[in-house]
Amino acid sequence: MKTRKWISDNPHIFLLMPGIVFLLVFLVIPLSWIIRVSFYQEIAGGYMKQAWVLENYRRFLGDLWYMRNVLFFSFKIAVFTTAIAIFLAYPPSLYISRSQGRKKQVLLTLVLAPLLISMVCLIFGWIVIFRGHGLLNQMTVWLGITTQPIKYM
Repeated sequence: MKTRKWISDNPHIFLLMPGIVFLLVFLVIPLSWIIRVSFYQEIAGGYMKQAWVLENYRRFLGDLWYMRNVLFFSFKIAVFTTAIAIFLAYPPSLYISRSQGRKKQVLLTLVLAPLLISMVCLIFGWIVIFRGHGLLNQMTVWLGITTQPIKYM
């Protein structure tokens, strides 16, 4: 009975479930698997067997080659890309923020328009599915669920 009361008091939890399941399936479970495999023991021939050893971490953190070629190289790429992003993005954003009126609206539209393209494509896809003689109506009539198209939009 207590569980039913909790569910009826928190119906928004059900709206979160698809996102939680998505994160579990595509983020938490694969990341957990990668962490687990990082403790496997390496055997001859490039294979690994299940074990709980810290040898991989000891080798990675203890060897200067790994530190120089993996960590330092990754850090160098991160700093380089951040600097390029700042160098390319800061002047236009400063110019847009100091612009006034119509000019500012046009510039913001030019910056934001590419971000909207995927949304526009998605909406047109839904229109194809839900329009008067769209895919959903054709399927329901063909399966005999309905006798005539339903107005979804």
